Amino acid sequence: MRFPALFVNHGGGPLPLLGKQPSVIKHMKEIVSHHLPPRKPKAIVVLSAHYEADPVQITTSKTPPMLFDYHGFPPETYKYKYPAPGSPELANEIQRLFLCNNIDSEFNETRGFDHGVFIPLMVMYPGANIPV
Repeated sequence: MRFPALFVNHGGGPLPLLGKQPSVIKHMKEIVSHHLPPRKPKAIVVLSAHYEADPVQITTSKTPPMLFDYHGFPPETYKYKYPAPGSPELANEIQRLFLCNNIDSEFNETRGFDHGVFIPLMVMYPGANIPV
């Protein structure tokens, strides 16, 4: 079975990780337990609504940094880490598929994991051992 494409509500900034949105945490955990195969995925592709570019940009870093794209939260929320590896090989495949479908794209080696990426993945795959 292939892994499905899913929409994952990531809540309001870091609020789920602060215990302020327990229903969002429950939602994220239920996605893994109810809607995904029991095996670990080979990689995770995330389309983030927190970054728009024309053409579409594809992260190619082997070690994407954290991007704290929220403001006014407690200091500890700016120290979160999600050290999952990037996958330049997968980025190449994504660009190839975009090209086959007439979608312009370019690589971005510096773009990191914004909170729309790292908040859900910290809950869903806390081991940070799957390429993103």
